[in-house]
Amino acid sequence: MVEIDGMKLVQTRSILHYIADKHNLFGKDLKERTLIDMYVEGTLDLLELLIMHPFLKPDDQQKEVVSMAQKAIIRYFPVFEKVDIGGGMVNLEEYTVKLSNIPTIKRFLEPGSKKKPPPDEIYVRTVYNIFRP
Repeated sequence: MVEIDGMKLVQTRSILHYIADKHNLFGKDLKERTLIDMYVEGTLDLLELLIMHPFLKPDDQQKEVVSMAQKAIIRYFPVFEKVDIGGGMVNLEEYTVKLSNIPTIKRFLEPGSKKKPPPDEIYVRTVYNIFRP
C-alpha cells in the first residue's frame, strides 16, 4: 500500500500508473507509453518470481533462489540495461545507487524504517489454506 495525495493505493499497476501520470512519466506518445508498459510488465514478471519464494518447500527454496538469480541476470537485467533513457543506456548498479539516494527512498531503506515484515509460517499456511483446491 502507498499513501499519496490523501489516498491509500493498492495494486502495483495502479500505483505505478498514478505516479507516472502525476509526474508526466507516462510517455509523450503511444510508442513511448507502450515501451514503458513493456518494461513495467517485465519488472512485474521478475517480481512474481520473488513473491513466490516464501511459498516454496524449504528444500526447494535455495535451489529456486539460484534459479531466480540466473533468470534475473540472464533474461531481465540485460534487457533493462538496453533501455535508452534520455539518450543514454542504463547501468542498473548506478541506477540503483541513484534511486537509493532519493531522500524518501533512502529513509525507507534505513534499518528500523516501517516496512511490511516478510511472510512468516502462519501467513504462508493461511495463504495455502485459502488457495488450496
